[in-house]
Amino acid sequence: MAAPRGAATPKMRTPAAVLGKELMMRIKKPAAVLVAGVLGPDALLHLFLATPGSSWPASNLTELSRGLLNADVSFAPLNLVVIASMLAAAAVLLLARCGMLGNSDADFPPGFRRSAESR
Repeated sequence: MAAPRGAATPKMRTPAAVLGKELMMRIKKPAAVLVAGVLGPDALLHLFLATPGSSWPASNLTELSRGLLNADVSFAPLNLVVIASMLAAAAVLLLARCGMLGNSDADFPPGFRRSAESR
């Protein structure tokens, strides 16, 4: 049933509103380090498996593909390098987004506007 016209709708409370911004940042930083700590080694594993002569955890690529992904996919080195680069980029962007990389007050290019909330 729809609310009558003019009736106030309840506001959704965000986690930041419930816990406060300071507590949310204290939670976000360790979570970001944890997730980046998983993404980084996963990227290194993909790079290792892309190198010629590396040992695979299965006797052939078809068994590996079906065992890990339950599908027939290619484990060509180019595919693994692309996956590794995406995982590494995700780890770096995650840490940068939480302010864990470099100076957060660095100069921005002309025309770039920082929001008042992120200052």
